[in-house]
Amino acid sequence: MAIPRRDLTLVERTVMNTLRTMFEATEGYYGAFDEEMIRHRGLGEYLKSLVYLSKHWIRLNKFFGVENTHILAFYSSMWNGCIYCGYGHLYAHNVNLFARTGQLFPLDEQELDEYVRTKDEDLLALVRERLSTPDFAGQLRMIERLYAVRTGTLEPGNSEEDELLRLSIPYYSFINECSIVVDQKGPPMGKVAKDKALLARYHQARAAAKLKQ
Repeated sequence: MAIPRRDLTLVERTVMNTLRTMFEATEGYYGAFDEEMIRHRGLGEYLKSLVYLSKHWIRLNKFFGVENTHILAFYSSMWNGCIYCGYGHLYAHNVNLFARTGQLFPLDEQELDEYVRTKDEDLLALVRERLSTPDFAGQLRMIERLYAVRTGTLEPGNSEEDELLRLSIPYYSFINECSIVVDQKGPPMGKVAKDKALLARYHQARAAAKLKQ
């Protein structure tokens, strides 16, 4: 018989709802996996995890930039089996790229169900095909090095980059273990979630591109 999931205490739920309000005000979204993390780890460990996650997210952003950090989060989450985070980070990357360049990334977050059913090596082959133009050479290089981390074949390069790439998969695993219980796909996991006009323009551009196919 399955053990029922416990209800959050009044204090836990009050803190969670307060944090959700704060995250929505500052970031434009909150992670719907927060309830499961509190249930699984307890409130104290959850609050400690927020500090840990924030510290390393800032470090990743400082080194890779916001767009590439979302790409790392997308692929790490996919390899950890988490559609919620994978979708949210690819979505955020794609909107950030669109805002900066007007380009649509060749990997569409709406195709995520197709990606998640793809074997790792087949997904990498798809990525190499989609990102074969010079515009996306930097993203492709980073994804290939992240894949090398996953398979234990990473050739030494920049020492800080190597360290952060090795951190990425277990870092997101820390989140993904709880977010996999969330049924819906995530929001764009970044401040772009607040820019509803930008999101509307992005979706209009995606829709127009599909009509041309």
